[in-house]
Amino acid sequence: MASFIKKLISGDPAPSIPVPIFTQLFRQAKNRQYQTIEYIIQELADLAEELNEQYVILGFSIGNSYDRLADPNFVDLRYRASCEADRHQMRIAIRESVQAENISLEDFIRTLINGIALIPSKIRTPGRRRPWATGRRPWSESWALQCAIHPEADTDGSVGQWLCKYLDHFPKMNLSPSDFARQVKYAKKHDIPFLSLRTSLRMLRGSSKRGLQVYHDDIFAVLHVYFRLSMYAVDIFRWFYNGTTESITDKYQVLYMVTCENILGTIMDPFAKAYCINSATGELSAVSISAEVKTVIAKINVEGTMSYLMHILQELKGQGSPNTELGWLLCNFIVTSADHKTADTDNTVRSIASRFFHPNDSHDDFRPLGVPFDLIGTVTENTDIEFEPTSLADAVAASGPRIDAKRLGTITDSPQDDLECGICTEKVCDEVPDEHGEAGLDGVLKLEACGHHFHVACIDSFVNGAFPNKAKVQCPLCRSDICDPRPVSMRD
Repeated sequence: MASFIKKLISGDPAPSIPVPIFTQLFRQAKNRQYQTIEYIIQELADLAEELNEQYVILGFSIGNSYDRLADPNFVDLRYRASCEADRHQMRIAIRESVQAENISLEDFIRTLINGIALIPSKIRTPGRRRPWATGRRPWSESWALQCAIHPEADTDGSVGQWLCKYLDHFPKMNLSPSDFARQVKYAKKHDIPFLSLRTSLRMLRGSSKRGLQVYHDDIFAVLHVYFRLSMYAVDIFRWFYNGTTESITDKYQVLYMVTCENILGTIMDPFAKAYCINSATGELSAVSISAEVKTVIAKINVEGTMSYLMHILQELKGQGSPNTELGWLLCNFIVTSADHKTADTDNTVRSIASRFFHPNDSHDDFRPLGVPFDLIGTVTENTDIEFEPTSLADAVAASGPRIDAKRLGTITDSPQDDLECGICTEKVCDEVPDEHGEAGLDGVLKLEACGHHFHVACIDSFVNGAFPNKAKVQCPLCRSDICDPRPVSMRD
């Protein structure tokens, strides 16, 4: 505990105040998933930014500055619908925490304004600096984190021990002009099929000095990132050919935005991992993304690399390849480029690529195992790419003894008539047949973890599914941890 407090004090650019409600929000995020933590950080930072603007105009008068929290119908139109839905839950959690402390929202907001007033004006400049250009979080995000891990708020240090890592600096992203023309030139004149990938792999040679396993893990993590980039390109390219009315420029901006966001997320996540299933053994592996790999990823010329991948896809399309095979073909291009003599001088990359990224026999709608479908929700109107990806969830099945759902809460024989099951959305008072054909799965279960209600048959089916990459099975409504997942194995 002493180490992170010392770190907090030595690197604190702005005076912080103890805000136990902030601490509680992070403590409730038991899974510590990066996206969940970022939603909390960004919501608190938006609140700080708005309060700062209000303070500059009205001083210590709170005015309407707490509408963001007080109005249950508030919608922040700056964010996508799926993102705003999660952030809305954060605002609900803040209101509930304030009420639990028996204080008014006005007093809570006034406390925050008093804390913001302690920050020198040169630090709390209106508007956020872009973290990818600075390598550090803007003042509002740092301040919210520091208030949450303040020793008087996080009295036992349990939150600060891991949350303080979100205050670490990270590599700045490469914002240089596109090097697309250079990559095309090297492919044609120097027989280097993918210059960006070769450069990234060569930058890892220093990792071999830290041990062979570290070197292999770093190669695996970089390959995983390039597979994700290739899937972004495939998804947007298929969107081009889907007959939508948006211009290609607009669609490419979506590609660039999502790519930058996900690369930045990988760089900023202090606990970032790359997941995959060994295609030969079915073993699930997780490799931590090291600081060296983050430095390599940050140096990728995003605009040039994505333009080059789109160029490769145009060539494949020109050869008559159907949309459904583009993912498989581009993945093979990545493997071939990584295995090229100019990139893989000692066959190390070849062994790693063939072990973890060997394409399966099915070409249609192929996705590498462990690579998420990141664009879903961003281009939901695109019917062409709304296919079922070959993800971990599709490739594995739950195994071992079934989980007894009844042990996860309390059986209710006479629930309220207006309650709905959080899974099937039917009234809990309505009978639902047991889809497993097992006896004794009637009734309604109130989860002990969060108090939400489900038909016993519905929650039984849910918790006994396959949850690869998940440390805990979570409530479908609030994401509270329910139980440990069942083991998974490759499907036959």
